[in-house]
Amino acid sequence: MNKHMTITIAVSLVMIFLLIMPAFDNERTMNAAISEETVEVRERAGVLDEAPTDKVNGLNADHTAGDIPTSEQKVIAKAEPAEHGFRLSFEDGGEGYVQTAAIDAYGDVAVHLTEREAAGKNYYEMIVVRPDRMEAQAYPLYSADAVEQPFYQKVKIINEKKALFLKRTVHEGMINYELALFYLETGGHGTLPAFWSVPVGSEEAGEDFLASAHYAQDDDGRTTKVLLTSFLGKMWLADLDKGSIYGHGGQTFPAFGDLGSKPIRELIYPTPQLDRFIYNFTEKDQIHVSNHFMLADTLSGKVLKLFSVDDGMALSDPGPVWNREGTAFFLEYASKGNEMGEYYDNSNAVAAEEIAFFDRDGKRVGMLKAESGERINVYEWLDEQRLLIEAYKPKPVSDTVWSKDEIRYKEYDLRTGKLTSYGSVKEANALKELVLLPLRREGTTFDSKAFVALDRQNRQIWEPNLDGRASLSTDGSLYIQTWNGDSSVIYKWDTAMKELVEAANDSDIRLAVGTWLAAAEREGSGFIYRNTEE
Repeated sequence: MNKHMTITIAVSLVMIFLLIMPAFDNERTMNAAISEETVEVRERAGVLDEAPTDKVNGLNADHTAGDIPTSEQKVIAKAEPAEHGFRLSFEDGGEGYVQTAAIDAYGDVAVHLTEREAAGKNYYEMIVVRPDRMEAQAYPLYSADAVEQPFYQKVKIINEKKALFLKRTVHEGMINYELALFYLETGGHGTLPAFWSVPVGSEEAGEDFLASAHYAQDDDGRTTKVLLTSFLGKMWLADLDKGSIYGHGGQTFPAFGDLGSKPIRELIYPTPQLDRFIYNFTEKDQIHVSNHFMLADTLSGKVLKLFSVDDGMALSDPGPVWNREGTAFFLEYASKGNEMGEYYDNSNAVAAEEIAFFDRDGKRVGMLKAESGERINVYEWLDEQRLLIEAYKPKPVSDTVWSKDEIRYKEYDLRTGKLTSYGSVKEANALKELVLLPLRREGTTFDSKAFVALDRQNRQIWEPNLDGRASLSTDGSLYIQTWNGDSSVIYKWDTAMKELVEAANDSDIRLAVGTWLAAAEREGSGFIYRNTEE
């Protein structure tokens, strides 16, 4: 990790030297007087593939079969009837344990990207599941020599016909990473040329690996772009319509954590459109995340803004949270030593004293302060300009854990700075224009309801009397998973009755596709698909 630390410290020192400090005045409000000049921090790499594109998305694919010989195709997927649905199981001929490395759903289709190791090789298959038909079909993808480098598989169904996945192969002493396109109907797949090649056994292979993937979608929910990042901060932007990948000219944006002690978390926060991103620098010790940020253009790499939060403030971390339109973001913070929040392995949530709001250029456009004796947090963006705010009294649970007491909900308007209170109702059916709002997934929060029901026109709100995690199905259905020790209960929102009904128990939702829930079995590698309408 020495090389990682050295690189990160050098980058942080150079960028922090450029920051104009302090970024807060005596009243701890954001200082917007930071230089607007742009700085070239990386150069745009050439397009990796100019091959002809197909009609749906630009990746060039030949509809070829997987490159595993037929004689080596061992995995068989079975969908066997079970109570309220079916059990999905995998058979591999006894030559290796089959596990689901990644999973995704779109429309009425789910995919499992499976991985198994046998005789020094890793084998990958794509399992296409159509729950309504109770069908599962296994397609071979590829095999590769096993190497000592972390590999976190990812799969994304990008439209009605195709899924995108990462492909890592070993050839002539090089570890090669490629983006590959899988055809859901035929099982064929094709790839773009390698966007990253690393010598086997090199220092780079030992210290760096792909860490994350971000996806941009069009108005119809089809994936159009992918942003890939590595642990040491390399970055690639793939335009699926053009069939092209853009790299960088050496500038890196390292992630946070250590494989041996601290969970990995990247420090890049892109807009939903992936055209811009915020990078959060670390402190010199590489152990703590700093209060210094950079806003940059993803494709050109130009720095658009450098800004900071006073070092006496503790940020909710991870912090910057963009709206869906990519035109604004916010940061939540409280004075250090007075966070009154909750700490996790690699992040922390604070009960905010103030929330700062910024436009897409990094200019502060609003500031919201908690009333005396209260704290505030953003529950979720309501639209491009308005947010739902929680105002509450912090209540200690233990020496280090706090809860939210007497929560009141308010709507904040960025354009006017106006804060409007919502009235609470006891029953959801009392709301005339009911809209469900699941808790935000971006950033960090604590002790919030998994969802609320709103009537924005009449400024009324209903919250469920349970805590849990919200999941949205591909058809828009809302599921809430709750836990009590080792047991779990899953509820589904009944639109007609305007209430939660029990849908399953002792399950852990991995996927919601249409009216079906997919849950991993507690023992073995199988999945249970349950129809919540039966």
